[in-house]
Amino acid sequence: MGLSVGIITYNEEKNILKVIKSVEKIADEIIIVDSNSTDNTVAIAQEYPNVKVFYFENCGYADPAREFAFKQASSEWVLVLDADEMIPQNLSSEIIAVINDNKFDAISIPRKNYMFGEEIYCGDWGTESVLRVMRTGAILGFNSAIHSQFYLLKPEAKVINLSREFFCIIHFNYTNLEHFLDKSNRYTTIDAENAFNKLKKPLSAFKLIVAAFIFIPKFMIKNKGYKNKFVGLTLAVLMLNYHFSRYLKYKLMQKHNTVDTSAAIKQQYNEIANRIIKEYQ
Repeated sequence: MGLSVGIITYNEEKNILKVIKSVEKIADEIIIVDSNSTDNTVAIAQEYPNVKVFYFENCGYADPAREFAFKQASSEWVLVLDADEMIPQNLSSEIIAVINDNKFDAISIPRKNYMFGEEIYCGDWGTESVLRVMRTGAILGFNSAIHSQFYLLKPEAKVINLSREFFCIIHFNYTNLEHFLDKSNRYTTIDAENAFNKLKKPLSAFKLIVAAFIFIPKFMIKNKGYKNKFVGLTLAVLMLNYHFSRYLKYKLMQKHNTVDTSAAIKQQYNEIANRIIKEYQ
């Protein structure tokens, strides 16, 4: 039946070797979709004989590149990973066992997230499962929106859900606060632009105000943020900041009627500065 493995990369020279080594024994081909890295990511990947490299425009998030990777696959089954993910040996064996059993069309796999140097037990990060292995014939289409369930399966497709107790994709997520804030800044801008362009429903002001009062207690108690102690509390604050940042960017785009709010505001500042200069003339 065969398994193609797609790996999405951008400046991942520190990670690419690890993810390739975790899948090379189960992959009939490894497809690297690189968003024009400026480091040695591609050179390292090309040291492996069954690696094919394709290039894809960097649009700030990985979902469109995943669709492209999927479409380059020549095998009946496809596994798509990010470069900061790895497949443990027991999960590799289970993936091949499910494929050979030929009773299912897709595999939903729990993902174990590490952030700031520790395993995260709270929020969606502590409970999520991701659809990453599927038969090509089971795909109805793709949803390239940020933070979406990317693959759209046919109604008749059969999905097996693996147990978190035994099988997990390992995700080496944020290494430091700068890493988190950089990605958060990119994602909130994309979300705000999509809302401004009516590609996504914007967050309402009412829900944002409500969130300001209940989000952190809810995250810490219901979403088990307490399990990660101070890191859990920090994540709660950061995610609340995410929602406020996204809303502010959206409102600024509405106010200035452009996604390039920085240019519009700089022009406004220049007009104020010019009026002050005229006062001295």
